[in-house]
Amino acid sequence: MTLSSIKQTWANFDWKVWQADGMREQDIDNKEIDPHYKQMLKYPDAPDSWYFLVFLLSFIVALVVIYKSDSTLPWWGFIISLLLATISILFFGALFAITGLGFIIQPFVQMIGGYLHRGLPVANMYFVLYSYNTVTQAQLLLRDLKIAQCAHVSIVFKDSNLC
Repeated sequence: MTLSSIKQTWANFDWKVWQADGMREQDIDNKEIDPHYKQMLKYPDAPDSWYFLVFLLSFIVALVVIYKSDSTLPWWGFIISLLLATISILFFGALFAITGLGFIIQPFVQMIGGYLHRGLPVANMYFVLYSYNTVTQAQLLLRDLKIAQCAHVSIVFKDSNLC
């Protein structure tokens, strides 16, 4: 992630999500492309803007929930929980994808939330909700995407040992 790559991504961002066909353009004849990925290039992908819109709507709904339900979790605690979830997804998601070892971070997240929000058990509960549960749901989504990719590849190759 460099500033120039962020600017390029922002410049190429497709705001018209209803017009995106989801097809990726890449050289299929390249020998370095993973066989799974090569087969998946045949199918349309959900545009990144859909994920961005879902994140934005979820973020707004979560802020409304923590303030309307008197959760005692401040907005900055919510942002810290999301940053912790993002970092955890990157590292522990990669660990899980490579080794198959799932690392449970719930006690770690509870300690951080308890330290940040002393004497506020409900705020700690919401902190864990928005950090640990986010990581768990993201890992389940990644697992399901991998299963779907293997299902598509095995249909294409008929009894393939790629997955």
